[in-house]
Amino acid sequence: MKKVKDLLFSMQLTGMLLVVFGVVIAVATFIENDFGTRAAKVLVYNSKWFEFLLLLIAVNMLGTIIVRKMYRIEKLTIFVFHIAFIVIILGAGITRFFGFEGSMHIREGKSSNSMLSTTQYLTVEMEQDGKNFIAEKEYMAAPVRSNRLKMKIKLNDHHIVVKSKEFIPNAYETLVESPDGKTIMHLVLFDGVERQDLFIPKGEIREAAGLRFSLDSKEEADVKVFTSDTGNYFTSNNITGWYNMMRDTGGQIYPDTLVPFQKMMIYNIGDIKFVMDKLLPSAKVELKSAGKEARHYDAVLVDVDVDGIVKEAVLYHVPGNYGKRVKLKFDNLMLTLSYGAKTLYLPFELKLNDFILERYPGSESPSSFTSVVTLMDKERNINRETKIFMNNVLNHRGYRFFQSSYDKDEKGTILSVNHDFWGTTVTYLGYILLFIGMVLSLLNKNSRFAAMLRYKAAKTTLVALVFLLSFPLVNMAQSNTAKYTPPSVAHAEKFGQLLVQDNSGRIEPINTLASEVLRKIARKTSFNGMTPEQVLLGMMTDPEYWKTVPIIKVTHPKVKEIIGVSGKRVSFNQVVDFENERGYLLEKYVNEAYEKKPAERNKFDKDVMAVDERLNICYLIYIGKFMKIFPAADDPDNKWYTAAEAFHTFTGKDTTFIRHFMSVYGQSVKKASETGDWKDADFLLNGLKMFQETNGKNIIPPKSKIKLEIFYNKQNIFNKLEGFYGLFGFLLLLIHFVNLLIPKFKMRWIIIISTTIVIIAFLMHTAGLGIRWYISGHAPWSNAYESMVFIAWATVLAGIVFVRKSPISLTATALLASMILSVAHLNWLDPEITNLVPVLKSYWLVIHVAIITSSYGFLALGALLGFFSLLVMILMGKNNHQRLMDKVREMTAVNEVTLIAGLYLLTIGTFLGGVWANESWGRYWGWDPKETWALVTIVVYTFILHMRMIPGLKGIFAYNLASLIGYGSVIMTYFGVNYYLSGLHSYASGDPVPVPAFVYYTVAVIL
Repeated sequence: MKKVKDLLFSMQLTGMLLVVFGVVIAVATFIENDFGTRAAKVLVYNSKWFEFLLLLIAVNMLGTIIVRKMYRIEKLTIFVFHIAFIVIILGAGITRFFGFEGSMHIREGKSSNSMLSTTQYLTVEMEQDGKNFIAEKEYMAAPVRSNRLKMKIKLNDHHIVVKSKEFIPNAYETLVESPDGKTIMHLVLFDGVERQDLFIPKGEIREAAGLRFSLDSKEEADVKVFTSDTGNYFTSNNITGWYNMMRDTGGQIYPDTLVPFQKMMIYNIGDIKFVMDKLLPSAKVELKSAGKEARHYDAVLVDVDVDGIVKEAVLYHVPGNYGKRVKLKFDNLMLTLSYGAKTLYLPFELKLNDFILERYPGSESPSSFTSVVTLMDKERNINRETKIFMNNVLNHRGYRFFQSSYDKDEKGTILSVNHDFWGTTVTYLGYILLFIGMVLSLLNKNSRFAAMLRYKAAKTTLVALVFLLSFPLVNMAQSNTAKYTPPSVAHAEKFGQLLVQDNSGRIEPINTLASEVLRKIARKTSFNGMTPEQVLLGMMTDPEYWKTVPIIKVTHPKVKEIIGVSGKRVSFNQVVDFENERGYLLEKYVNEAYEKKPAERNKFDKDVMAVDERLNICYLIYIGKFMKIFPAADDPDNKWYTAAEAFHTFTGKDTTFIRHFMSVYGQSVKKASETGDWKDADFLLNGLKMFQETNGKNIIPPKSKIKLEIFYNKQNIFNKLEGFYGLFGFLLLLIHFVNLLIPKFKMRWIIIISTTIVIIAFLMHTAGLGIRWYISGHAPWSNAYESMVFIAWATVLAGIVFVRKSPISLTATALLASMILSVAHLNWLDPEITNLVPVLKSYWLVIHVAIITSSYGFLALGALLGFFSLLVMILMGKNNHQRLMDKVREMTAVNEVTLIAGLYLLTIGTFLGGVWANESWGRYWGWDPKETWALVTIVVYTFILHMRMIPGLKGIFAYNLASLIGYGSVIMTYFGVNYYLSGLHSYASGDPVPVPAFVYYTVAVIL
């Protein structure tokens, strides 16, 4: 017993469990990629053995807590940290076994107290002697052989067995000739909504669209088809219309009239149209999969055995919907089988008063949608109206309702419903304990973290690392346009000094808006040598030309394929092609993306929505509905109007000016571009400037602030600082490393000069923040971009404060500040300048992304220190062994401090991502590839930091090697998932996978 206990609670088993768990969930993401989400759930996530693995991890962790006496007061913070994971696993178990979710569909003016379950069931309805019985069993069909269903039912004297045989995703039926087949007829029906294929074997009846069809059967049916040597005939019990496609003639057939059944004829009974496709004397129906890209019903093949008589049935379904019902008759017993969702009833009702869908002006693209509902709970005497929209959840009696999608006619809403109060509560409690334990363990003097801080270098580096964020890279390419004479730079600068009101009501120079527009649509700061003002002015005054310019950024290979381009940018006319009658090429895909639940949108959907947003911005600029440059005098809301709005809003003397300004100004700009004479255009521009100063005097900022904002925009201070910090930080790092190997090699003056330049860059950084504070009127950390810029500033500040105690601190913080600013630059390149309400716009998401990104920086520094340590160990000799070994121990201590901080941030950030997901669509963990690989990375670094406690894996060399190789999990999480496991397989088929170049370099260095 003692041996079992020692093994069960040993660190060896802990390490093995971590490795097994990490490998298993990593493999599951590839199973999902190749075989679908259901296969991954059946084989891994929902399997009994995986549940046992999680239970074993919890037991091992609990035993380790007891064996190592973590409950003692000096280890209390470590106890809280470790017990939090057990609580999280407990919460996950409650969610797994007691929580449920689904969707609710409500039409305007109607109410509902029911929802469709997300869980799928195989249902058998039985009818015998006028009595009805029902049996059901939860079943997740998937394309894996191990996932078979066997359902036994006893009804009176009947023994019924239902066995699943095969699952076919995106299935469709096809009729093929077969020597051992039988006579089968293929009918094609259309009910006004969708096409249905009906295959009727001889002597049998099939039902579709509410009509019963038979072939050579004596039983009653709406349409009876008979075969004979002279041809095929049918009779109907309804008036049946007919239409001859070849002769363009038609008529009616009266009930119970036997007439020839011809192939090229379209028949209809009411709104149901049907046509005979083929009738084969010896054939069979085969089921085939249409592939991943098709959108068909999934099919489950089952054998139904009733007292030894076996019949086959094909059960069609779409996840999240009712399955199609199939009837089978056995003597006096009628069975109706279906596979799909079932109805769950709520103890209250929701009534949809109004569904509001807002679109871009002049566009069909949705910008936001809201359900106005009335909550009616008779038991609790509640009757109140509320709104449900993205990130605004209705919470009542443990049920949470999220805006998910809507009907195509915009008269109905689809709400996601989640019921998991206790699972969510316990899991959140685990998150809170985790956060408290991590923070307190950093402060606990008896913790491993504190022990490593006793090294001088580690203590100094900690302060610098507290402010770290990470470093995604971007590669911007140039685009080409035809020869074009843009507006002059001088006039464009004057145009940029005009004022405009943004969507939040802030008055800013057009210079600012022009920069945002170009960054949004082209992801560039200049275009073909033109300034942002020149581009925006050109789009306003010469829209027909700019519609042909490839300026709109396109990323996804499939989007490029749809448009028919291979470059990185497209023109407006290439996507909106009315000249060749192709229309809006992305319309279908945009609508499909918005109709999907947010959790179901893949990378392709998001990229389509991003391109659609850029197109809409261009369109609004072209038609004069984008820039609010006309202030209304004495307007109580100080509202400014676009040219199109002002034309219908202003009265009196202002009307004449506004009606003629845009057309006359546009003509003068085009003429001046050709002649070089800008007097008329300048004169008109001055007139608009005076109009703004007169009508908008109440809210126009001081001229000094406007000039300072334009100066700030042009200098692009923080983007330049990225290069400064990176260049001189790397130079200092190189000098320190050489000095480490050759102590006599000082290069004191180079260090002083480089340090001085970094400090000067820091002063520029400080000035930039001050200018931004003055311009915006608020502290410069109110959004993601400003927060990153401020954190970069604080990082360098920490390095400057501790540079005298540890010169390497400024080196590390300068490099890290460069990385942080590169991330900030990515955010700056994609500003939010429209009234679009993003699906992923959430307070929790901003925090989640910031913390996750910062953890990548910590872990990257750990990999770098691991690499340096290994390199120094390789260079050791008899003469320098002791001195270099001391340095290696010092760097290893810093490395461990770095990885602990990085792991803590990664863990907190990942679970905050769960909070965001739960607030967005009601599921705090869904085994999405991105979150799964984040968990894999957590497991990897947990293992690395516990290696010192596992026999055979202790030692400085093993630790540093692991810290270097472990960063591969971060690379996979950040890049690999996006390229290989994004949910849409276009990256994995067709075009080669664009793996970033630095990945190859990293692998080469490690090898």
